[in-house]
Amino acid sequence: MDMDSFRLRMKQGRTARGLSQGDLGALMGVTQVCIWKWEKGKSFPKPAYLVRLADALRTSVSYLCSGIGLPAGYGSADEEARHIHMQHMTDLARHMVAEAASVPFESVSIHIDFPKKG
Repeated sequence: MDMDSFRLRMKQGRTARGLSQGDLGALMGVTQVCIWKWEKGKSFPKPAYLVRLADALRTSVSYLCSGIGLPAGYGSADEEARHIHMQHMTDLARHMVAEAASVPFESVSIHIDFPKKG
């Protein structure tokens, strides 16, 4: 993952929502300093905080980390919310696998077969 691109997408998402660093921190339950460190590349959010960050920015973890997926500001209708939740869950699993295997996030993919209805 390109840390500079992550930082840029994070800041763009925050400003697109009209949030200060303090506002974003309050939404996520972290301090303004924590948000500042993530945006400056001084530290990186843990997987659980990536999900909170993506939720607060109305985007996906995948988009924040790789630029692939839903851009910031993706809507909040029920169907879209379910899609975003599913994206978060698979992204979180991908991050955990990537971290455990010491491989880049982008190299991990997950395939889910949903049973057919009816």
